Amino acid sequence: GGYSVVASHPTGTATSRVARLELNIVQPSIFGNIRALPDGSVSILLDGNPSGRLRKFFELYPIEDSSDLREWTPLATVLRTNISAGPATYLDPEAGKRPQRFYRTPTNHFVTPFLIPTGPYGVGTVSRLLTDLSRSNRYNIATNSSFMITLWYPARLRAGEAPASLVEPPLARDATTWRNYGFTSLERVMPDLVGHARLNAELARTDPVSPVVIASPGYTDVRADYAAKMELLASHGYIGVAIDHAHAYATVFPDGRMLKSGANSGQLNSYFPSDIRDVQFVLEELTRMNEEDPVFRRSMDLERVATMGGSFGGGVAGEIARIDPRVKASVHLDAYYQAATTLLQTGMGKPLLYTYSTQAGGLLTLYNRATQDAYSLQIANTRHGDFGDNGAWIDKGGEAGQRIGLALNACMLSFLNKHLKGQDDRLLDNPAAKYPEIVRFQKK
Repeated sequence: GGYSVVASHPTGTATSRVARLELNIVQPSIFGNIRALPDGSVSILLDGNPSGRLRKFFELYPIEDSSDLREWTPLATVLRTNISAGPATYLDPEAGKRPQRFYRTPTNHFVTPFLIPTGPYGVGTVSRLLTDLSRSNRYNIATNSSFMITLWYPARLRAGEAPASLVEPPLARDATTWRNYGFTSLERVMPDLVGHARLNAELARTDPVSPVVIASPGYTDVRADYAAKMELLASHGYIGVAIDHAHAYATVFPDGRMLKSGANSGQLNSYFPSDIRDVQFVLEELTRMNEEDPVFRRSMDLERVATMGGSFGGGVAGEIARIDPRVKASVHLDAYYQAATTLLQTGMGKPLLYTYSTQAGGLLTLYNRATQDAYSLQIANTRHGDFGDNGAWIDKGGEAGQRIGLALNACMLSFLNKHLKGQDDRLLDNPAAKYPEIVRFQKK
């Protein structure tokens, strides 16, 4: 339901130097203890009641404001830690500058595993079904040539837009997929989780136009595993794309069908050429979209592209970087480069960020072959699955998962800003100084 708080002049016990304030809760609300402060600002407490199974995550309150109850605008997004005993507080410093002020939040049921993206832009997201007629038999359907991608992009947020669910409901509820994925409890929480992106939000034009980052998930992984990373990048002006490859445990088409690959470990190497073709086809589609798509026309700089890959996807990301001149850099998340024989023999020849776990110890062959602009770092107390968002932010969750996610995301953003935008914050000179979870770091 909708919730509103009205601030107006005529009467009330809360006072300030600029006006007397009447604060009325229009409907049952998570707004509470609303106070006008002496400087004219208004303090709003927001309280919720999270389920026990969601307590390691965050409650999300998008607050909108209005002066007349007709025109509403996004004001702020407040994050409340569910394990906290107290409410979250929002301070509106502009309240005293208007004769009246109205507030609303659509619901107190938004729960997210991710911290708010740090960039200046809002985040939009949209999923698209792509069809490559040169291939078929995807997801065990002989005639199927289609697969799903999701895009995240800088957005101009508008009132009434709710955060999008992390995954489609059929997949969110599918215990078999998450169990095969190695996360036995995700089906208990996934249906309730949202990100920070708004579905089909208006694209915010950046100047210059946005660099592009294309993510290739690990073997049997799903594209939603990159949501936190892509939301962060989009908030900083990038357009991110993640792919459901033919080996994804499950994918949901726009008509609601959930399809499964049935892929097993014995087939792993055979999918490498298909994944390479997926990324190449996505690049072709992005080129077309950049020329004629009504949403994304002239929004992407396809000469400033980076690839990202986790586990098996690291070899795919590295091989695309090796062979495609549009790709200027590559991020690899605990990658092991199965089937990427030529890549390991010759090296990538592009800037590389290689991150790896303490569980398996990494494979530094590609880093060792690099002669410059290469960085390798190990994150303490990590499993292989922690390098995707489903592992660190959701399955592990809590403070430990946040530390892993924040360290990885900060290094990723710093690396991409340096090599795609020419902006160097120097974090990668010594990242452990800010993120002590980084226990082994090398650079060239």
